[in-house]
Amino acid sequence: MATEVIPTGLTPNYVSYWTVTQAIKEAAQNIAYGAIKSGSKPVLKYDEGTGMGLMQDDYIGLKKRHLYIGESEQKDDEDGIGNFGEGWKLFLLVMAREKRFHRIDTVGFSFYGKIESTPHNTEVLNIYVEPNERIKGTLVTIECTEEEFSNAINSFAVLTGINEKYIREETIIPNRFHELWINGVRIEQEDNTNPLNLYFAYNLKDRSLINRDRSQVNVDKAYSRIRRLIFRQGPAFIKKYVDLALEGQTYHDIMYGFYNDLTDDKQSELWLKIIAKAHKTRGNRLVIPSNNHHIDREAEYRGYTLICLPRPWYSELRYLGFKSAEEVIKLEVKHERAHLNEREASMLKSVKMRLKHALGLRSIKDFPKIVVVEYLTDENVVSYAEGVWDKEKKTIFLAKSAFSSERKLARVLLHETNHWLTDAGDLTTRFLEGYEDAILRLLGY
Repeated sequence: MATEVIPTGLTPNYVSYWTVTQAIKEAAQNIAYGAIKSGSKPVLKYDEGTGMGLMQDDYIGLKKRHLYIGESEQKDDEDGIGNFGEGWKLFLLVMAREKRFHRIDTVGFSFYGKIESTPHNTEVLNIYVEPNERIKGTLVTIECTEEEFSNAINSFAVLTGINEKYIREETIIPNRFHELWINGVRIEQEDNTNPLNLYFAYNLKDRSLINRDRSQVNVDKAYSRIRRLIFRQGPAFIKKYVDLALEGQTYHDIMYGFYNDLTDDKQSELWLKIIAKAHKTRGNRLVIPSNNHHIDREAEYRGYTLICLPRPWYSELRYLGFKSAEEVIKLEVKHERAHLNEREASMLKSVKMRLKHALGLRSIKDFPKIVVVEYLTDENVVSYAEGVWDKEKKTIFLAKSAFSSERKLARVLLHETNHWLTDAGDLTTRFLEGYEDAILRLLGY
């Protein structure tokens, strides 16, 4: 059977910026696809003596129609890596343009490319097709450096030895880091194998996310899928993920957080428990910081712990059930007054006597109304706050726990009375001036 020539119309100026490595990736892509479909490990070998790279799969081989622009057996296959029907043609174009030896032997025929002149004084790629007696698989022979060969191979998960189950599904690949794979193809740029700045390694199943060169990705859609994937993970991963965020890691998959699609309450509870444990507290004692550090300090004074996770997490944390600092400082007393025994009543009177001069009061009767309760609650959740100044009720509420010592009671009553006198929040300038005024009075000023 005679040699056939398939004209492509592609000139050497097409994808003129492509390197040999990029071209080899097109051949490697097809070998990777053959390995996935056949389930057999591909042969990958570089011969330093000849300067040739060899790649071979064990699949059914190619069809001649796949040598035409736009034709690809992978287009409509969910296992497919290619999407444009140009791979083999661009491989041949670049290799011929760079005058590198190349040959593909597949079932029933072999082919290679040549740059040749047309009657119109234009050079184009022609594909030469010759018959052979091969009955199985495809063998690619390429003249290249070892670096060019290995860089191309490392762009495909199945060729690097990653377990095929991680290629067939959308997943986080264990024991690999700083990578994004789309259908088993690594997204990379010439000088950057981690363009999305990821800590973990992810495989997403959507070829529409990437461009022709596999160097650019639809960032918003990719991160959206990654965040959903993160949320679905098990407890060991979640713990590691939360710990990395608390350490201050700035990789984008850590900074942007997870996405809770609100379809799995048990998964939400798992995240809440792990986040609370990482902060060494319970979920109802852990709150989302506000945009006002005075509010945050007040929440801490009342016994809450501020969440120390990246700000982009906050909206999802609310969906998990965490409250904000603004919410929890709006404490309401939901219990009747507590009974003070003789010792506690005497302690309160003694503290008032000691504090009145520092606070500028003429008599202990000048203190605002003070109500002692068993404990302070927020929507029926017990609070660790031991005192609250309720501006609307013009009342200081003291929890019985504040009476554990006279010194403690004095500290709590001084703090809440200072709120009353200054009409200011914690750590504001006016609130701190109230403490300064008390010190100056004790010094005789």
